[in-house]
Amino acid sequence: MIEPQTPAEGILLQRDFADSKFYKIVCNCGCSDDDISLNIDVDESGVTIHHWVKVKTAWWENPTKYTWLNGLLHRIKMTYRIWISGYLEYEAYTIMTPQQTINYADTLKTATNEVTEFRNKQYK
Repeated sequence: MIEPQTPAEGILLQRDFADSKFYKIVCNCGCSDDDISLNIDVDESGVTIHHWVKVKTAWWENPTKYTWLNGLLHRIKMTYRIWISGYLEYEAYTIMTPQQTINYADTLKTATNEVTEFRNKQYK
């Protein structure tokens, strides 16, 4: 069974404001485009988990591979989806080791408990 680590592999605490904590979760592929920036914050309405990821369209289709026309058609297709449905579907993923995944889950749990505890002390 894998146990959470301290310090945690792949989880970097960037800022600690007591009622709000910022982390960076590093992708094992080595590309910073696939990292996750994470903020755990608490206020009167509850705990907010905010993830920042660089989302991508269907880049694997390689729309610019053959001609400038393919690139243009890809952009038209993306724009059409926005006009018809009102949104685009993106995806983002971060590759983690099993240890890093456990550390990520424990970071969410620990930070949530810490910011909630701090907030409760502030309003008592």
